[in-house]
Amino acid sequence: FSISGATISGGNVAPGNGGGIFNEGTLTVANSTFQNNQANSGGAINNSGTQMTVTNSTFTLNTSNLGGAIFNSSLGTATIDSSIIDNNKATSFGGGGIRNLFGQLSIINSSITNNEAIVQGGGGIYNEATLTITGSTFSGNKASDPTWGGGAIYSGGSLNINNSTLSGNTALERGGAIWWIGT
Repeated sequence: FSISGATISGGNVAPGNGGGIFNEGTLTVANSTFQNNQANSGGAINNSGTQMTVTNSTFTLNTSNLGGAIFNSSLGTATIDSSIIDNNKATSFGGGGIRNLFGQLSIINSSITNNEAIVQGGGGIYNEATLTITGSTFSGNKASDPTWGGGAIYSGGSLNINNSTLSGNTALERGGAIWWIGT
C-alpha cells in the first residue's frame, strides 16, 4: 500500500511491533511524518520480510526496544531516500534510528541525527545484514551502553558507505562513528 502526505503520531503497540505501521506487503511512504510512536520493534515502522520505500519523510521522537524509528527484518528490503531520522531511541537491543536484521537496507541522501541506542550499539543504525549508505549525514548519534559501540553505525554485516559525512557521533566503548565486525 502507499502513504503520502500523512502524519502518523502517538501510536503505541508496546509490547507489539510497528508503533505506526506493521508491514508484511509492499509499502511506499512519501512526504510523511512519524512522531511519538512506540513499539517493541520499529517505533514507527516494522518492515517484516517485504519491500519498503520511504522518500521525503521525517521520523522523530519514536521509541522501541530495537529500531527506535524503523525495524527492517526477515530478509526485508528497505530504501530510505531524502528523509530525516532524528531524535529516536532504542531502549534494549540497539539501533536508535534503525535496526536492520537479516535484511537489505539502503540509505540515500538522508540525515540520521541525534538518535540513541541505550543498550547495545548503533546509535544511528544497527546492521546485521547488508547496509549501503550514499550521500547521507550521520551526526549527534550516541551508543550509550558501556560495553558496546558504534555511535553512528554498528555493523555485524556488509557495510558500504559512499560520499557521506559522519561527524560528532559518540560511543562509550568502541567506535565513536563506526564499530564494524562484519564482512
